[in-house]
Amino acid sequence: MPLTRGQKVAILVGGLAGIGLVGYLVYKYVLPTLAPPTVPTPPTPPTVPTPTPTPPPTPAPGIPVGIRSLGSVTLIQNVGVSVEGTPCAHDWFTWHPQVIRIRYYNEDWSREGLCTATIRFQVVDAASKGVPGVDVWLYTDPMPDGSRYRGVLYLDDAVHTVENPLRKRTDGAGVVSATLTYRYGLGDGFETLCKDTGMQFNVAACLYTQPLPWPTWDQLTPRDGAKVYLEGYEWVPVYVKDKRGGGEAPVTWPNLVHAQIAEVAPTGQTYAREFVYCKFRTRWV
Repeated sequence: MPLTRGQKVAILVGGLAGIGLVGYLVYKYVLPTLAPPTVPTPPTPPTVPTPTPTPPPTPAPGIPVGIRSLGSVTLIQNVGVSVEGTPCAHDWFTWHPQVIRIRYYNEDWSREGLCTATIRFQVVDAASKGVPGVDVWLYTDPMPDGSRYRGVLYLDDAVHTVENPLRKRTDGAGVVSATLTYRYGLGDGFETLCKDTGMQFNVAACLYTQPLPWPTWDQLTPRDGAKVYLEGYEWVPVYVKDKRGGGEAPVTWPNLVHAQIAEVAPTGQTYAREFVYCKFRTRWV
C-alpha cells in the first residue's frame, strides 16, 4: 500500500535526525583521533649555474703601443761672480786693474761647472708595462728660447731639435732619459742677469798699493771680463768694494722636451712631451 504524504515526511525527518546525530558523534569523537593527511614536500628546483664570461684575449707582451712622461723637471743654473787681481796692484810704470769674472757653478757652488737635471720617458705596451730596447727620439723646440736671457737647453750636452733629434734606447724598464743643462744666451757678459738679481759693487781709491776705506764711487753692475776703474779717470788706481746682491732671477722659462718612438709617425700614443722649468741664480763667490 503506498505511503501517505504524512508518512513520507516522518521518514525524511527521522533520517535527517539520525544523520545529524551520527555526524555530530563522528565530529566529536572520531575525527580528533585521526592523523592529519601528509602533504608531500615539493621537489627542490635544480640550481642553474651562472655563466662565466669569456675573458678578453691577453695582449701580446713587449709590443710598444705608447710613450709617456715620467714628470716635469726644474733646472736652475748657478752663475758665480768673482773679482780677479790684487787690489791696488801697480808699480811705478804700470797699473794692473782688477777684472770681473763670471762663470757657471755646480749645484752646491763648490766648483765651476754646469748644474744638471734628468728628464725621463717610458715606452709601454698594451698592459702599461715598460718595453725595453725601443729607440726613441728626444728633441727641444728651436734654440735659443724666448726668455729674456735667450737661454739654450741642451740634451746630453748638445742642442737637439726636431731636425737632429737625440736618439736613445729604452732600458730594462722601458725608460729612456737625457741629461739637461741650461746656458745663458745673451752676449752681454751676464750683465742683464746681474742687473735683474741686484748684483752691484762700488770702487774705492788706492793710496799707492794700499786700499783706502774711502771715498767710494760708481755703483756698478758686474759684467764678465770688465776691468775695474773709475769712469773718466782710468789712470786712477781703484779696487772693488761693497759687493752685494744675488739670488734667483725673476724669469722662469718653460721649455718643452719632446719624445717620439723612432721611425713611427707621431700620434697621441707614440708621442709625448714634458716641461723643463729653466732659470738662473747668481751670487758672489
